[in-house]
Amino acid sequence: MTHADPRATLAFDEQCVSYDVTANTWQESVRIVGDMLGERGFATPAYTEEMIDLIERTGPYVVVRAGIALVHAQPGNETLRNGLCAIRLATPVRFGHAHYDPVECVIGLAVTTPEEHLTVVASLANALD
Repeated sequence: MTHADPRATLAFDEQCVSYDVTANTWQESVRIVGDMLGERGFATPAYTEEMIDLIERTGPYVVVRAGIALVHAQPGNETLRNGLCAIRLATPVRFGHAHYDPVECVIGLAVTTPEEHLTVVASLANALD
C-alpha cells in the first residue's frame, strides 16, 4: 500500500454493500457488517467480537460524522486481507455519541498491518468529513 492512495489495496465491490438492513442495536449493526467482512474473506468471526469489545471499552469513537460509523479493530490474526463493507440501516441506531447519533450507515473495515490501518482509517475519516 502506498501512502499516497491507501484505497488502492482495499477490496470493495457491490457485494460489499447492503441497504435497508434491520438492526435493533449498534452491536447488531456491527455484527452484520462483521459477518459481511467474514463472508468476503476479509476477516474471521473473532474480528467482529473485537470490534464490539473495542467500542464497549473505548466508547463510540467510531462514529466519525453525523450518521456514519467506521467500525474496525486492530490488525492481527483475525484480519485476512484488506477490505471494506458497508450497510445502510432501515432504522438508525444509537452508538452513544454525543453529537453524531443516530447512525444509519455502518462501514466495516479490515486492514492487515498497523501501518496500513492508521493510514486507511485516517484517510477514510477525512474523506467522510
